[in-house]
Amino acid sequence: MGVCQYFVKQAIESVKGSGIGMNRKLLLISAIVVGSIIFYNEWLIYYVVLYQCSWPQIYYDVQNGHSPLKAIFLADTHLLGFQDGNWFDRLRREWQMERAFQTALSLFKPEAVFVLGDLFDEGMKSPEQVKFRHHFFAARAYCI
Repeated sequence: MGVCQYFVKQAIESVKGSGIGMNRKLLLISAIVVGSIIFYNEWLIYYVVLYQCSWPQIYYDVQNGHSPLKAIFLADTHLLGFQDGNWFDRLRREWQMERAFQTALSLFKPEAVFVLGDLFDEGMKSPEQVKFRHHFFAARAYCI
């Protein structure tokens, strides 16, 4: 018997046993399960996936002061604008990109971030540089 089948069976039995409906214990368990799923899929998954990545091993001459530059390339974000974009699609897409970017910054601590390509879907219609800087914020950001 699968996990879903077990929970459905428990819910049916609890409703049958009590005359007022679903008991508080089942409601609490359901809230914890739903909350855990949302927490994992909306926040923790980015750490799980990016933790599997690492910087390549590069051997360099430390005595001469040479060291490799750790850089992240971010390309073709295609952020939706306010004129043509659906509000829910915009909210979801921007949340995912912001979380992935901030997680990558916190795990890898790059020395440079290069932003390339198409930043906005409505690039010719709306100047949204403030929104871009909000989502892709870095402590030391230099725009060229």
